[in-house]
Amino acid sequence: GVVQQVGTPVDIYDNPANTFVASFIGNPAMNLVDGTLKGGTFEAEGLSVPGLSGPDGPITLGFRAEDAEVVDAGGQLNSAVYAMELLGDATMVSVRSGGALLSVKANKEYRTEIGNAVSVSIPASICHLFDAKDGARLGA
Repeated sequence: GVVQQVGTPVDIYDNPANTFVASFIGNPAMNLVDGTLKGGTFEAEGLSVPGLSGPDGPITLGFRAEDAEVVDAGGQLNSAVYAMELLGDATMVSVRSGGALLSVKANKEYRTEIGNAVSVSIPASICHLFDAKDGARLGA
């Protein structure tokens, strides 16, 4: 084995060193979606997040389910609901984007039907950027 990251649990959760660490720390794990960064805007299927800082080109964007928010309209992610899971204190909403299944934690009263459109707010401030080739965190 190879040590991927050393730090406190909070530091590893908040600042994963790479996509490998991000993919197994937390429940659910960090959402990771491949796309392209151009002029500070990340683009993938149904997803557009402006205000990011990184090199233009292929990139992996990450965000935590609890940091994003289901909104009425105008979110950075617009897709159809793929699945919903009632958790008791929240509702986990899953959507597809860029070939990835992404999870967003909504309030416990949130209800909709599978296949209905959903808009999700993903501010640049909650996003993590990773190199598309080796998975290393950018700007770490």
